[in-house]
Amino acid sequence: MENILENLWYYYQEKYCFKQTKEEREILDILTSSEKYLYKNLSEEAKNRFKICKNCMLELLCIAECKAFEEGVRFMTNFLLEAFRDGKFYENKKQS
Repeated sequence: MENILENLWYYYQEKYCFKQTKEEREILDILTSSEKYLYKNLSEEAKNRFKICKNCMLELLCIAECKAFEEGVRFMTNFLLEAFRDGKFYENKKQS
């Protein structure tokens, strides 16, 4: 099951997450220019600490996104299994 979710995750990332909206590009531009400004004014040790913090934050973000995706897939799977259990979903649709 874990391998299936991993494959779905990478497919999802490739298909949907690498396309940026105008709003996302604007935010990324602000972030990039702010980072450059901060970097110019930091000592070498502060730059190293900043880089470590940035990498840790990015790693935590990736972990959180992956967990949210996996939980969403599990939820939808359980939802669909419950909806179609014993053909009840189909029977209810016929009566509508």
